[in-house]
Amino acid sequence: PCLPLRRGSPLLGAAGGAAGLVHIYIVDDIPAARGAMVMTDGAGLIASNLAAMLPNVSEGALLPGDGGGLSPLGCQGRVYAHGTLAKGTLLACRSLPPGVIVLTSSQIKVEASASHGGSSGEALATAESQRLFALELIDQTRKHQPRLNAQLIPILEAASGEDGSEGRKRFCAYLIRQAAAEAEQVLQLQRPSSSRGQQLAAALKAVHNKGAAGGHAARFGLGTPSIADMVDAGCSVLHEPYLLEQCQRGIDNALSKLRKGKMRLGHDSVNVMGFPDFTGSLREGEIFLVIDGKHCQPLAVVRGAGSLSAAAGARAGPVPLVSDALVYHPPGVRASDVRSVRSVFCRKLAEELFGDGRSVD
Repeated sequence: PCLPLRRGSPLLGAAGGAAGLVHIYIVDDIPAARGAMVMTDGAGLIASNLAAMLPNVSEGALLPGDGGGLSPLGCQGRVYAHGTLAKGTLLACRSLPPGVIVLTSSQIKVEASASHGGSSGEALATAESQRLFALELIDQTRKHQPRLNAQLIPILEAASGEDGSEGRKRFCAYLIRQAAAEAEQVLQLQRPSSSRGQQLAAALKAVHNKGAAGGHAARFGLGTPSIADMVDAGCSVLHEPYLLEQCQRGIDNALSKLRKGKMRLGHDSVNVMGFPDFTGSLREGEIFLVIDGKHCQPLAVVRGAGSLSAAAGARAGPVPLVSDALVYHPPGVRASDVRSVRSVFCRKLAEELFGDGRSVD
C-alpha cells in the first residue's frame, strides 16, 4: 500500500492513455494506523482530463449543458472494464498522467472471469463483457444545504448540556425558530396576497429543491412541468386546480418533514462529498473543505492569535488559519458518529485539486 499522490509514487510516472485510450490501475487500500479499518474504502482517482469530459449529472439524472470545459472535483459512479465491475467515488487529480483511472481494491465488486467455461452462449456473453468499458456516472460534487434528522438531533441535544441547562434551552429554542421560519416560507403558497416571486420561492421550498436542472424542482412525471416551471410560466397557484393540488401535496410533505426534525441548517453548514487525502498532507483530525471550486474556511480564526505580532516578526508569510468544525455521516445514531475536526488550508492539496483554478467547477 502507498499513497498514490505522494512524491515518489509509481503511479505518478505510470503510462498514460493516448487519445481515446484509458489506463486503469488497481492498487491496494491504505489501512488505518490502528484496528482493521480501511482509510480508502470505496475511493479512487481519475485524471483531470478525463474528469473534464464527464457530463453534468445530479443523482443519476442528466443535466443540460456540458459544463463549459469545467471539471467537477469528484464524482460517484461505476466502472465496467473488461469483465471487472468497480463502484465508489473518483477524485479528479492533476498529478496523474492523462487518461488514467486509479481504483482501490475495496472498489472492486466483480472480478473478471479467467476462463470461458460453460455453454457457447455463456462463453459469448463472457467474451462480450470482457470487451466492455464504460463509466456510469451517478452523482457529482456539488453544494446543497443539509438538514437535521431524527438521528442527529438527539446527539446534538445531548452535547448541548444537561437537561434543563442553559445550553439545552438555547438549542431547543434554535430548533423551534428554524422550524417556524421554514414553515412560514412554505405556507406562502396558500396566501392570496403572495406575489408570483413569493409563490415561486415557496414552491421550490415545498418540494425540497436540491439544485436540479435549471434551479427548478424535480418533475412529477415524464413530460409534466414541475411546480416551479408552472408558477414561473404565469400559472396562479390559487386558480389552477392541478397546480393547487400538487402544491398542497408539497406543503403537506414539507410540514411532515419538519415534524420529523428534517429542517434546514444555517448557512455555515453544508452537505459535501468526502474523499481521503491521497497526498498524505493532512494530519489526523484535519479536513480541507472545498465549496464552489475553491477552498472554504467559514468561521476561521487565527491560530495563536495572542502571539500574532511575535509570529509575524519571527517569520514571513501568512499565519495559518484553523476552524473548528463538526463532521457527521448520516444516518449515524451514536455520539461517535459526530466528529470534532479542524478545518485547515493545505497548499499541497490546493495545488493538486485546483492547479491554476481555471478549469475547476
